[in-house]
Amino acid sequence: NDLEQRIIRQILFSGSSGLGAAQVIVSAAGRLGDVFLPAVAQYADYAFSNGLSLGVRMTDLIAGLLLEEGDRPADICRIAYLKELSMRHEEITEREKAAAQESLAALLSREIIFPFYRQFPGYDDRLDLYAEETLVQYHPASPDDGRGRHIVFHYAASRRGEAGNYRARPMKEMYRDFFVSGFVLFYGEQMHYYITDDAAEKNVVQSGTVGQDARIPESCSGRFGLINDTTRAAALREYDEALELLTGYYRRSYLESELFRR
Repeated sequence: NDLEQRIIRQILFSGSSGLGAAQVIVSAAGRLGDVFLPAVAQYADYAFSNGLSLGVRMTDLIAGLLLEEGDRPADICRIAYLKELSMRHEEITEREKAAAQESLAALLSREIIFPFYRQFPGYDDRLDLYAEETLVQYHPASPDDGRGRHIVFHYAASRRGEAGNYRARPMKEMYRDFFVSGFVLFYGEQMHYYITDDAAEKNVVQSGTVGQDARIPESCSGRFGLINDTTRAAALREYDEALELLTGYYRRSYLESELFRR
């Protein structure tokens, strides 16, 4: 017991982690005292930041912590747990789903959002708020040197190969050195983007083109969903459907304007 605690304290002090630390944490979970939750959080940070799997036993351990009463694990445990489940090919159990829902509820309440949440449609109603957005994530190869980062997302939508003017917005740091930004795309559009990390916004660190397949699947039709469906129907020359959808959009807009006027 004392030896295991000393090992974990040394790992926490050094700031390093690895498979050996995970084995000690899992095997001695009930004997680590006050270093247990910090140790789990540090390993979750190690796995998530390096794009590694938590492993079956650590994933199960974190699920148990998320569902227990009392002290809850740090947000990084929730983030790493959701990332792990998002990469799973086998069916998610009811217990795992409950732990994922707890994680999403806690993170979404603080507007902490990642692109891999799209793997959990229907797990939390608040995901519908992001259903119409395409999300892009940036993770620098090296840690912050202490001077702070100036991460800016530059983007321009294109249709039929014609790109519009680029706009820019700061990316939100969802977790240490993990930045996310979102935008709305309509049917047939693509978004060309590049990311800069300097104050002058000249140093390009990532670029690409994305489409609607990066969106979180939606379980209800919002205003942008109606616009998107109308555009799709018109592009496919389904004019009766397009007219019906357009009528529904204006009816919805009118009702909303009347409702919020009062």
